[in-house]
Parts: sequence; structure tokens; C-alpha cells
Amino acid sequence: MPARRRNRKTQGSLAVQKEIEKLQDGVWMWANTIEASFATLPAELMKLPIAESYDHLVATINELIEAALCNPQHHAKYVKLLLALSTKVKPKNQNITFHSLLVQQVQEYLDYVKAECESAYEQRGDDKGPVTPLDEDAYSKKERFLAFTQLVVNLYDFNIVSYSFMTKSCKELLPEANNVRLVDQVKLECLCMLLTSYTDGNKKSLTHINAVGPYITQLRKFCEKKVTSARVRTTMWNTVAKYDQVMSTLHSAAAAAEKKKQAVPKPQKAQPANQPSVLPVQSHSDPLTVRAITIDFTRGARIREEPTGLRSSSSCGSFHSATDSLHSQDSTLKSWALPILPSTSKQPHTATYDQLVEMYVMCLQNHQLLEGLSGKTLAKNCGLTQPDFRHLQWMKKEGSSDLAGKANNIHLSVAKFLDEAERSLQQHMRAYYETVEKAAEEKINELVESLPANSRADINKRAYEASLFKSH
Repeated sequence: MPARRRNRKTQGSLAVQKEIEKLQDGVWMWANTIEASFATLPAELMKLPIAESYDHLVATINELIEAALCNPQHHAKYVKLLLALSTKVKPKNQNITFHSLLVQQVQEYLDYVKAECESAYEQRGDDKGPVTPLDEDAYSKKERFLAFTQLVVNLYDFNIVSYSFMTKSCKELLPEANNVRLVDQVKLECLCMLLTSYTDGNKKSLTHINAVGPYITQLRKFCEKKVTSARVRTTMWNTVAKYDQVMSTLHSAAAAAEKKKQAVPKPQKAQPANQPSVLPVQSHSDPLTVRAITIDFTRGARIREEPTGLRSSSSCGSFHSATDSLHSQDSTLKSWALPILPSTSKQPHTATYDQLVEMYVMCLQNHQLLEGLSGKTLAKNCGLTQPDFRHLQWMKKEGSSDLAGKANNIHLSVAKFLDEAERSLQQHMRAYYETVEKAAEEKINELVESLPANSRADINKRAYEASLFKSH
């Protein structure tokens, strides 16, 4: 079973502390069987003294969060479990709720894993550079930070944490220093995860999208600065591009709604019964002179024509030229409606440009594979699946204590083996993709350095934009 961190020293007598430690052990044991017993897990946890006190609730929530961090492939199930408990658990203290304590603990955890990661990187030292492999402590702290951020994303997707929680968290993840340190790149990656989820969840709310506008502006500035990780740079650009796309869609929808609103004709005021209607028309004798024809419906529809002293701004003969002008404008608009593709036919240094495009495409593909690791169960893909323990619950209820304990130990050993295999596969594949990323970064830097200094930034930017188009 994965090791876990003791999260909180409980207050009170020794008996209370032992009771809470026993509760923690029980919650931890059940939480790590989530794949096999997900359907019955809420009911099993409800049998434990979860709601006895504030400390009991906090201990339960912390154990479930730790279990989720140790099993990132089951984040969605843990979030559903927390959601179920928030509706079922009724604390004895009426002043608190499971949900409010959950949000409070999530905030504390986010602050903790961020500080933990910063401390590990400070001990490592930024002067070693990005090429130097992370030591085990810094790597594990970075993985915890990323894993917990992904858990926050899942909590937001299930409406457990609010949009105000997300905006506050985004603000706290923005690096303050002008010099982007290695730990700041980890924070920027976490920030992009939150912003992407927030943008996806608020595609129809211009007010909510505007709330993260300042953070996107800051992210654009960091995109221009020296970020050594190509994966983080790609993530940042993709986050900004998604935000811009959603904003463009919302503004277009708002403009269309306003145009539709203006197109609705206003109700005409009723014409008084005894007031004649006056219509301005052009005179047949002089097409430039505007005369008023008065139609008096009260006197047998008699028509009077009176000069107005006004001159028309255009003659009848100008109608055809105006029509031709509209046709030409229409054809121009149709030609503009064609998609504008990145042009490579006239690129200077074509060979280097083409290589840059291919390298960026490879980086994007490698980044997608790396991102996809968290949502995959590699062990299951290799044929390692949870065996059938269908009679385990019967053994616990009806079997003798020795045999039931033996069966339960076998089940826990198998679950531990599968967890360790999954973590090992995840760690090795992540290391592989990160190695490919570093090799690609070195090649990209080499290609960029070979370009003339005055056109280096422009060609590099064009190559990146072309790779985005090509990868889609």
C-alpha cells in the first residue's frame, strides 16, 4: 500500500488521538480499494466514525486526498466519492459541513504542495540548469504539485470548488519575479492546467471569462520570456490560444445578438385620422429635385406635389454604378473568406524553417503523449488488471476471522502490486517523454541559433504557428 504523509496533529486526549489514528487507517485502507469496491465504498466509509467531530472530518478528508495523490489514474473516482460523502455525511456539529471543510482542506493542500515544491527546488539550486536531472526529492515534490493541481481541476469539473476558488488559485500561482526560475515553470504549468479547465467550464459566460483576463495577459508576457522547457512553452501558448478562441466566440455571439436586437423594427406610431401622409419622392422633370407628395386620405385620396428645396445626393443613373460597387465588394469579401494558411513558399532559410516546423510538431505530439499519461492506466494496457475478488465481502462477513484476514491480505497485496506497477510504468514513461523533450529542445535551440539574428525571432514564431496548424 502506498506510503502517506500524516497531515495533521490532532488535539485532545491520548484516547481521542488513538481513535482518530484508527479512523485514518480505516479510511486509508478502504480508499486504496477504490477500483475494486467503488460502488460500495461510500457505504463502507459511512460505517466509520467520520462525523464525530471536526478532527474526525479533517482526518477523513486528508486521507482521501492523499489516496487520490497516490493514485492519479483514479482521480475522477475519488472526486465522485468526495461528492457522494458531501451529501451523505451529517456532522454532529451543525456549524460545519463536509463540503466546506473539503474546500478548506483543498486550499490548505494547494498552499502546502506549492511551498513543498519551492523548498525542494531551492535546496537543489536553480544554477544547475534544466538539463541536470531532478533528484528524487525534487522530482517527487514536483509530481505531487502537478498531481494535486489536476485533482483541483477535477474538483472544479464536478462543481465542488467554485469559480472564485479557481481565480484566487490562479492569482497565487503567478510568478512574481522577472526572472523565470525552474520552480516558476512548474507553477506556470499548474496555472495553465487551472486556466484551461476554467476556460472550458465558462465558454458561455463573458463575465467569468473576463475574470481571468489579467492572468492571461501575464501569461502572454511570460511566453515572451526565457522559459527553458519546450513543453511548458507549448502549454502556455495553447492556454492563451484557447482563451482567445473562447473570447472571440463570445464577442461574436454578443455582436450577433446586438445586431439581431437592432434589426427588430420598432412599432410605428399610429397616423392620426385627419392628418395627411407626406412621402418624399423625386420629380420626373428634375430627378435631382425632391418634392413632397401629400396623400390626403380624408379628401378622396387627392395628391398634391410641392417642392421641398432639397437636392438628391445621387441621380437615378448612379444606381447601376452603386450596384456594381456592391458586387465588387461582395466578391472581395468572398475572396477574404478563404482560410489564410501559413505561407512557406517565400520563407527565407527554407531548410531551417522546415526543420523547425517538424521539430515543433514532434514536441506537440510528445507533449500530448506526456499529458495523456495521467488519464491512462498503463498497467491495464499491458494486461495487468484487477483479478476477480467477487466473494471477498462474503468472506469478511461469513468466513472465520483467520481465513477472512488471509483473503483480505491477499487482496491488499494484489492491489499494492498493481499500484506499484502502475506508478513504475508512469514514472518510466514520463522520464522517457521528458528525455525526448530535452533532445528536441536542444535541436530547436541549435536551429534557432543558426538563423540570422535580425530574423531569428520572426522565423521561429512562424515555424511554431505553422506547427500548430499542421498538428491539427
